Amino acid sequence: MRIAENCVVSIQFTLTNETGRELDRSPEGQPLQYVHGAAGILPELERHLAGKSAGDRFDITIPPERGFGERQADLVEILPLQYWSDGSQLAVGMTVTRTDPNGPPRNYVITALGDQAVTVDGNHPLAGMTLRFQGTVVGVRAGTAEELASL
Repeated sequence: MRIAENCVVSIQFTLTNETGRELDRSPEGQPLQYVHGAAGILPELERHLAGKSAGDRFDITIPPERGFGERQADLVEILPLQYWSDGSQLAVGMTVTRTDPNGPPRNYVITALGDQAVTVDGNHPLAGMTLRFQGTVVGVRAGTAEELASL
């Protein structure tokens, strides 16, 4: 069976950046599973996997504009520590949600923490990176009615 809309697809993969540094991988014997066409993976990766079958290998490079976008400087902010009700609980690397009066709440990662200020970054951690997905299609099958109804 070939990968098409509403198929359940399993892939064993490694994700690296443009310098070859490993960013993610599916644990050996535990492939990533997704429903093709249900927005479960990057659209560009999904596009490249369409038509492949179990056993097919893939090596796909995705530039930032087709992945998680370019980094946006306006999504990095320095906020006073008193912005949070309990600043003592904050730590670098922690994800916090910030409500913007002009839009929906957004997740930010704390990138720096000082005595008076906190630097937060609302960019996706993979924004601005060229991504390379390498791996193998482990399985392809038709999605069950139950799997497709939950989309």
